[in-house]
Amino acid sequence: MAEKATKTGKELEHRVAHAYRTLSARTVEHDMELAGHQIDVYVELETPDHGRHRIAVEAKDYASTVGIEIATKFLVVVEHLRRERLIDEGVIVSAKGFSPQARSAARASCIRLLELADLEKNAIAHHLVEKYRESEDFLAGLLNNRLIASYLREAAFDGPDMEHLLTDNLGALLECAVHRIAERDRCHLSCEHGHIPSTEEFCCLLSYVGWYMFFENRTRCNATDAARVVKEVLTEIGREQDDVAQVLDWLAATYWFRKTRRGAFEFRDSYIANVFAAMQLKGWFSRGRGQEFLGLALTDDPDQWHRWQKVIVLLAGMLPQDHAIELIEVLLKEELVQLAGWCMYMVEGQSVPKPTVADVIYALLRQLVEVGRR
Repeated sequence: MAEKATKTGKELEHRVAHAYRTLSARTVEHDMELAGHQIDVYVELETPDHGRHRIAVEAKDYASTVGIEIATKFLVVVEHLRRERLIDEGVIVSAKGFSPQARSAARASCIRLLELADLEKNAIAHHLVEKYRESEDFLAGLLNNRLIASYLREAAFDGPDMEHLLTDNLGALLECAVHRIAERDRCHLSCEHGHIPSTEEFCCLLSYVGWYMFFENRTRCNATDAARVVKEVLTEIGREQDDVAQVLDWLAATYWFRKTRRGAFEFRDSYIANVFAAMQLKGWFSRGRGQEFLGLALTDDPDQWHRWQKVIVLLAGMLPQDHAIELIEVLLKEELVQLAGWCMYMVEGQSVPKPTVADVIYALLRQLVEVGRR
């Protein structure tokens, strides 16, 4: 059956254009005529060698998948425009995906098929990388890390929520990603194993393991220690009846955690272990134990402070306003001025009181003056 449009398609065209602008396109134009063909969206992207890559985009807002007829018809247009050297590539963006036949035809041609959700999620990931590119080295590394980028794409929403996501801070984004992926993994596991921990309980278990491994400065955990840590959490959340070995197997089936061939456990990436450690510390603040955590951090070996900085900066982005301010003020009191500045940068999605901002700026300026004198 032929595809039928459910809307005029203009809304989809605007969303496609917005996504390409977020991808730093040099030119984005609507309803452009090229060699007698009407193009929904015309895009020019900058290439690594500062050249231009020209794209003709066909946007299809159909109630069902786009079929081979549309793909074949657009291919004729793209081949003509390429012969005329007016474009370099053709792209079809569909709100509802593509039929297998259409995908097969595209693979053998010069057109690319994109689903709207994937285009928007890639745009979000690109925006975040650009936004934090000038950040401290470890933050830039986070955003350029393949796994973290995939977490952020998983966290992306369609529609109006995408705009809100773009203005949020990195710590909150990563926490959002963790919860969304935990929910997905839990749904897959529940189909096979019945009653398993809730999404919040999964996050609690992984956060505590992440904190344990961070505090002990480990990259992996042997089976005995992992079982002991998990048992502590199960007791705390009221699931003492659960089989510890089974729970560990469930955790090892999630996106982030895995069991090695020798029976040890590890996170798939050191960055995500830091994210889980920060989530555990957020729980401490919510239970009024924030000062206890800060006491541990501030008395730690100075040579290990780079480890704490990574987690504390992520933590600042996850904390609610009052706890984030508490963290910044303690760091200022301990004369950890640069770290306080990075924490303030991370909570940009929240409203930091002007006196706190002034204190951080004054402390940073004073530190610069002292360095200049030396």
